[in-house]
Amino acid sequence: MKVVFLLFDSLNRHALSCYEPGAPRTPNFERLAQRSVVFDRHFVGSLPCLPARRDLQTGRLNFLHRGWGPLEPFDRSLADILRGYGVYTHLVTDHYHYFEDGGAGFHGRYNSWEFIRGQEKDKWRPAIGPDVERYAARFHELQHDFSPEINSKLPYYVNREYLEARGEFPLAQCFAAGNAFVTAQRASDDWLLHLECFDPHEPFFAPALADLVGGRIELMIDGGNVVQPFIKDGRVRALVVTGDTRSPALPDVPTAKEAGLPEFVIYGWQGVLAPTGTPQAVIDRLSQEIARALATPDLKSRLSAQGTEPAYLPPAEFRTYIAGEEKRWTEVIRSAGITLD
Repeated sequence: MKVVFLLFDSLNRHALSCYEPGAPRTPNFERLAQRSVVFDRHFVGSLPCLPARRDLQTGRLNFLHRGWGPLEPFDRSLADILRGYGVYTHLVTDHYHYFEDGGAGFHGRYNSWEFIRGQEKDKWRPAIGPDVERYAARFHELQHDFSPEINSKLPYYVNREYLEARGEFPLAQCFAAGNAFVTAQRASDDWLLHLECFDPHEPFFAPALADLVGGRIELMIDGGNVVQPFIKDGRVRALVVTGDTRSPALPDVPTAKEAGLPEFVIYGWQGVLAPTGTPQAVIDRLSQEIARALATPDLKSRLSAQGTEPAYLPPAEFRTYIAGEEKRWTEVIRSAGITLD
């Protein structure tokens, strides 16, 4: 017996092409479905996370006799039963609820287990006096929850900054650990790998840079402020910059034009927009203050150090620039036949 028991949190079957022909293509899940056992008479019992896990582990429905809670000492779990028959069980997960108050008892039933840190509100990275103003500027106001309460969103913002800086994402680490277990134990028999991934739980962000660092993809294009730390410490190599001129932060990296791609000029830009109908006087005042701020040496040096090149366009020129970008990329999409799959 060799079994890989794979769980994803919040994965909706209506978003998977192996279940829904009209859904966006999910080719990896299609390949997984071809190699998987399908239980077509299983129905969901208790929700959400841990009540559902107790259902799966014990075969007893958690609701309605109790709410969110741990695996009880008297529960006979899947891992318990298999271990009693001589089957080695190993858990790899980034699902932090297993390790919080009210979620205890699950992982201890396995022969061995690995906990990948950093998902969502996992209380992982310490942050005394965090810069919540920076978080407020970055994330939508509906997500502004910076309180010290035990279930606030603050750990998520702290974790995300750390993960982005390192390029190591829990989902990728989970599969790397699962692959390592299967590779090491493929000659053995009688084992179960329980690989449980918290993604695609919201809020979700994709680990393209982690895949590049890990050698799973060979090329990507991203902003200088994102990739610069990885270039400096040698984990990735910069081939070209896509602007008209070389970047002050990466002066030794040629432009795409210098590398023989004269039309490959792309800027990842950010701008400040106001609602339609905003009085021109307000727009002009905002524009003047933004120009003044961007011209200050302190802000210019801080942005440049991050790989961001500060630039200013007056309102009329910015509108023209946006219209030109829209026209350019509309033509690219149409000529290349790009569609949303």
